[in-house]
Amino acid sequence: MIKICKSCGKEFEGKARQTYCSHECEYESMRTAERNHVCVNCGKEFIRPKRNRDSCQFCSRDCAFEYRDKIARHKRHIKRIKRCEECGKIFFIRGYATKYCSDDCRRVGSKRRIQAYMHDRYVNNFTSERKVCRNCGKEFWTEYKKSKVFCSGHCQDAYAREVKRLRKHRLDGKIIDSDITLMKLSVRDDGICRLCGLPVDWSDYIVDENGTFIAGKNYPSVDHIYPISRGGLHAWDNVQLAHFSCNSFKSDSIA
Repeated sequence: MIKICKSCGKEFEGKARQTYCSHECEYESMRTAERNHVCVNCGKEFIRPKRNRDSCQFCSRDCAFEYRDKIARHKRHIKRIKRCEECGKIFFIRGYATKYCSDDCRRVGSKRRIQAYMHDRYVNNFTSERKVCRNCGKEFWTEYKKSKVFCSGHCQDAYAREVKRLRKHRLDGKIIDSDITLMKLSVRDDGICRLCGLPVDWSDYIVDENGTFIAGKNYPSVDHIYPISRGGLHAWDNVQLAHFSCNSFKSDSIA
């Protein structure tokens, strides 16, 4: 079928619906064809080629800039609008942390938050729970606190006495060198903490009004390399000088 190309005007043989002689002519027609558009800003109709793409939204640069400023003002306006968390009323915020539209709503909301906090605290800490006594192994229900671990005050006192007895006799049968003192150990280790490598401070302590001696973080202490609780011995080859804080941080781990 003989046809005439819409772009270049040449005759060509093509199919029934074919209107261009080649793809180049089709692309050129699509690029240069003028179409009617409506300005997004002012609503005015204008003619512009299809190749301009995004610029076909506005009839001029002034309309484009005016529309951009209008959108920016609208966004700033939207950002300053918020809904009250208490009454649901929409209001203009004075600051980004504003949650309530008035002082009355703020007082009611604060009271509601405090009540919710106290309710959660009661549910988490002051409800009954079945537990096993740490001393006698008897099952019991906690009366008011979930953190309770003893079925009675008698079991709590008995457990405390047993812990004190074990702590007092933790060195029974494990003392090999009874002549170990803190001063001798400091002389042997040159006053250097064997855990962090810094010197110890013998003056880092205080004595309170009751006469209680309180050691500071840098005060020297005797550290067992292999802890006594794990079967270590109180011997010269198993002790080292350490800061009071370093020794506490190490606890019963093996250095």
